[in-house]
Amino acid sequence: MQLPRFSITRNNLVTAMLMSFIMFVMVTPVLANSINWSFLAYYNGRVINGKANGVPHQMTAGAMTIKGTNKTTAVYGTPPFASPWFFEVRDWSTDQVKCSAGPVAVPLLWNQTTSFSKACGSVPAGTYYLYIYRGQADDREVTGSGTLVTK
Repeated sequence: MQLPRFSITRNNLVTAMLMSFIMFVMVTPVLANSINWSFLAYYNGRVINGKANGVPHQMTAGAMTIKGTNKTTAVYGTPPFASPWFFEVRDWSTDQVKCSAGPVAVPLLWNQTTSFSKACGSVPAGTYYLYIYRGQADDREVTGSGTLVTK
């Protein structure tokens, strides 16, 4: 028994639409680019330079957001001050700052955390690196981690 011509055309159309939808669902996450980052700063450390450490991040064009969490993992003595952290996303080839977040308050006591999030606006596709620093070493060992996203 042969199917009517209309039924075959309709089946082909439904199949094509379903395949297009599946492809769209699979490709959509590719359009959003996300990388994870982390660092450890010892009590006397001030700067984490992703370029000097050879840690590039390939990002797609879009609206960039940086977010993260800092955690104090050790406190040496009784620090007289708390030096805040600054987070910069820089262009690998020009060292131009594309996004800056901070000052981010330092967690004062051992095992405390602070979080931050900054929408940076639109950036072109390219290679970037993180430049993370505090103005002065403050006898606190700090770890940090987070994400850099373009959508």
